[in-house]
Amino acid sequence: MIDTTAAPHPKGLSQLAIACIALTYPTLAGCETEFHPDGWSRPAQHGLAANLQGSDCRLCHGDALEGGTARVSCDGCHDAGWQKDCTFCHGQAGFDGAPPRDLGGVHDPLDAVARVHDAHPSGGAVAEVRCGDCHVVPDDAHSSGHLFDATPGRAEVAFGGVNASGVYKPDGTCANNYCHGNGRRPADIVLHAETGSDCGDCHGFEREGTPGWGSLSGPHARHLNKDIQCQDCHATVVAAGRLVRRELHINGRRDIAIPARLGIARGSEGSCSGTCHEHAHDQLAWGGAGSHHPPEWYADSAVHGRALKMGAEPCANGDCHGADLKGGPSGVSCDSCHQEGWRTDCTFCHADDGSLGLATAFVDHTEHVLGRRTHQPMDCQTCHPKPAALLSAGHILDATPGKTELRFSGLAQGTRFNAGTCTANYCHGNGRSAGQVRAGTQTSCNTCHPRNRLADEHDEHLDEGVDCDDCHGDVASSRTTIRNAALHVNGRKDVRLPSGVTRNANRCSGRCHGEGHNNERW
Repeated sequence: MIDTTAAPHPKGLSQLAIACIALTYPTLAGCETEFHPDGWSRPAQHGLAANLQGSDCRLCHGDALEGGTARVSCDGCHDAGWQKDCTFCHGQAGFDGAPPRDLGGVHDPLDAVARVHDAHPSGGAVAEVRCGDCHVVPDDAHSSGHLFDATPGRAEVAFGGVNASGVYKPDGTCANNYCHGNGRRPADIVLHAETGSDCGDCHGFEREGTPGWGSLSGPHARHLNKDIQCQDCHATVVAAGRLVRRELHINGRRDIAIPARLGIARGSEGSCSGTCHEHAHDQLAWGGAGSHHPPEWYADSAVHGRALKMGAEPCANGDCHGADLKGGPSGVSCDSCHQEGWRTDCTFCHADDGSLGLATAFVDHTEHVLGRRTHQPMDCQTCHPKPAALLSAGHILDATPGKTELRFSGLAQGTRFNAGTCTANYCHGNGRSAGQVRAGTQTSCNTCHPRNRLADEHDEHLDEGVDCDDCHGDVASSRTTIRNAALHVNGRKDVRLPSGVTRNANRCSGRCHGEGHNNERW
């Protein structure tokens, strides 16, 4: 039986509550007389346990901590409104909810939580980062998913505001993050890293001062190369390299204000009219053709490289990289990224197999250029005019973008090419006349040398069991294998007869394949 008339518990628990606690937590020493350890009344102890959910206070003090069975309400000690005051648990008054101390009561400047929270609400490059920009802000301490939830001691991240599309990953990385992007696309950043310390970290300047403006939109690079300053177009945001109105920075908009002294008027869709950096503009669109590139242009050389090869962009026009691709108005030279000598290195654009790395490349380039086992490697000029350098006339930036010019020479002279088929072609003839071949169809010796098209007595000798190497031993080692590729498809008939057989002009003498020959005509 429980003595319900006994003196009240020093913590305000009824005898019934004490008995229930004892039955529920039989391993807690002294729980029938004292549920909490000594010193529990100090905020550093019971506050920490509440913040980190070391104890579910509601078990005794009620769902709203109004007293419950313990008959001790948190409101009895704490100031009115504490349950709606974020700084009561998070930080202190004056810090606007940013914890100078974490929920464990710790403030270590090198600690991950402290470093991030201190930097965000303190301003810096932005007027203010509110709690709701990265977290769900509850109505009070008891809101669902807040103080007492399924993830004790862990803050839930739910981006909002201008960064609503951001993603926080368990590895401490913020992905698709507008706030740390460059103004035209979001970025992935590693939390707590030393990022964002100057304008160039987000906006494409290199710390050494070398122009690195390729990631900026439109003709930013062209303007900056002409010594146009940020404040010349964004006067309300920045001046002399410093932010003048932080509330206009990282606000989800592009705040453009061109000082009247420049005499530039802005029209629709970002167009400009007037004279600036020694150039006259008449409704010149900021994003006009050839003035900017998509994001992937800078991340993958295969993208801008393909566009140059195929003539998809006017890279060398007067408004971009210059006729020599050494910078022009954009101030970005191709030489600044590509290794020395790239302009005269054919394989820089054309892979070692002769292809452009494109699906439209001639399917048999590899076989022609490498040669492999059936012939010597063929130089490009066998089928094409070969330029001295990248910008030679009629080469990469010509009137037929994306189309290769053909000019057959040497052994291939006289060849005609049409839609993948070569005709009047010595290389694919049978040794006595030129041939015709469709790309991708060369498969075996018989493709070019069928018995019914061979010269003179070839067919009869083959019937007698004579192999190719019996008369062409320097070239072939059987009817199906080339011994010396340098002697095959070389413009000559290389003949080496069996021992005991002599050849005079086109007549043979001696004994071969079981028969005697006396000056017999081939």
